[in-house]
Amino acid sequence: MFRTFIPTVYGGAETDILTGMAALTELGSWDGSAAWCVMIANTTALLAGYLPPEHAETIYGKPNVITGGYTVPTGTAKVVDGGLLVNGTWAWGSGTR
Repeated sequence: MFRTFIPTVYGGAETDILTGMAALTELGSWDGSAAWCVMIANTTALLAGYLPPEHAETIYGKPNVITGGYTVPTGTAKVVDGGLLVNGTWAWGSGTR
């Protein structure tokens, strides 16, 4: 499932978003952690269709490649009437070491 959204030219399944999300939802009903990891890999794999072909081939052309995500939001959350007020940035990286 890690190659769900990678284009077929790079060995992926090139699954449409709705079908892929349905599969992730089913996986998540059995194992939320596994679904999270597969979702992170597939979210970053969507980039394959937007990269220059030579770069996409270098990254996604190998059958055992799984990509991860990283972003650097940081901040705080404050309980307020009706929910939370989130402010700032924080570091995390799913699927990264």
